[in-house]
Amino acid sequence: MVVIVIAAPLARVRPSADGRRPLLAAAACWFAGGYALTLFLPVRSSLYAVFPSVGAAIACGAIVESIATNPEARRAWTAIGATLAAAALALSPVYSVRNDRWVEPARLSQRTLRIIAPRLHDLSGDGAVVLADEPAVEPTFTQAFGVFECDAIQLETGRAFDGWIDPPPPDWQLAGLRRPAAVAARFELHHGAVIQTAR
Repeated sequence: MVVIVIAAPLARVRPSADGRRPLLAAAACWFAGGYALTLFLPVRSSLYAVFPSVGAAIACGAIVESIATNPEARRAWTAIGATLAAAALALSPVYSVRNDRWVEPARLSQRTLRIIAPRLHDLSGDGAVVLADEPAVEPTFTQAFGVFECDAIQLETGRAFDGWIDPPPPDWQLAGLRRPAAVAARFELHHGAVIQTAR
């Protein structure tokens, strides 16, 4: 949308949907359908915003293309490109600040899986791998895995271990998770360090 707002005045051309209506209709269906899917999913995710925005991006791209291919706009296109590049660079600190909160949880999930995978090598698949959280210190296991600790452990180890975060994430019941009857291994979080405390 920002691209359209910048490009249209600089090119002095009104955006046109001529010849692009089927693409715009498909993009609108993607956008609306992407948000409709969230009504049936039991967990929260930032993908709820990212997935539908693909449709909006396609629609905006089609409209900007209509501006760029207009003969009257060709002379101004160099200025448009320079302005858009400058706007992207100027907004990069905003993107960085927005994404910072996701960097540390991602690093924690990577570090946790790297630590626990070798230690599960000689264990049977009976029982759950318990990740004991430290809620007062961020990032937490809940922030790193949400309700997908089982999937992450099984993907990393290639074995059918169950996973459990203690205390469990807010949506654990909706996600179909069950409290473990037995513990195969337990790891605790201490100020960012992942420590095995039981086996």
